[in-house]
Amino acid sequence: MLDLHPLREQFEEDSVESSRARAGVVVAGIVVALIVALGVVLAVVTHGHGAGEPGQAAPQPSASVATRSSQSASPTPSAPAPLDTTVPTAAPRGVTWSLFQGVALPSSATDGPSRINGPVYAGYSRTPTGALLSASNLVFRYLITPGEGWRQVVEQQVLAGAGRDRFVQLRAKATADDPSGTFGQIAGFQFVTYSPDLAVVELVSRFSNGTMHVSTNTVRWVDGDWRLELQPDGSTTPNVQPVASLSGFIPWGGV
Repeated sequence: MLDLHPLREQFEEDSVESSRARAGVVVAGIVVALIVALGVVLAVVTHGHGAGEPGQAAPQPSASVATRSSQSASPTPSAPAPLDTTVPTAAPRGVTWSLFQGVALPSSATDGPSRINGPVYAGYSRTPTGALLSASNLVFRYLITPGEGWRQVVEQQVLAGAGRDRFVQLRAKATADDPSGTFGQIAGFQFVTYSPDLAVVELVSRFSNGTMHVSTNTVRWVDGDWRLELQPDGSTTPNVQPVASLSGFIPWGGV
């Protein structure tokens, strides 16, 4: 059975924890980017005028011809609007929550996910809110999508690398999907860093026994969407820390 720590309750019996560890458990996160340069190439074609008779100057275009030429010239394209990099200081508005395998996951009509293809929920805005929504979804979906659907999520929404390879090895050994109701629920967040290429977000998870833990999760903008970056061991976070309260975090959650 694949251990879903730190999504799973932290205070289970030692015998259960050690058994899962021996089975090759994966520490999962709680519930590259290449910027596509929108360069515009303007092809300017200069037509040469034939020389006149020897001793004669080349004829000059009349005023009317010059005016028509000026009017028919293509307008210079305007620069693309700057991307929104304003990190939220409050819970994003317009977010709805839906249960997935017992975990409440967020979505937004403006920031995603906007495309659903089987188990793959994709299409997030290139904004801090889009990054937050993608991280909050992917840290769960890559891990607890049932059946063989997790493979599609991993292939399409997790960045290739040693971490992904390791996770696939471990996840494939799971003999059954864990029952719902044993995972922490998203309770808050804060941004560690944000750029249009990279977002690092801390997510707080609250468990049924009242304890809370925080993990650090990374998404990168690649090929037009945010994608999850895993640690070398296949988890989403380099460490998991208990927290006594949401002080310093923005309260946010659907349960």
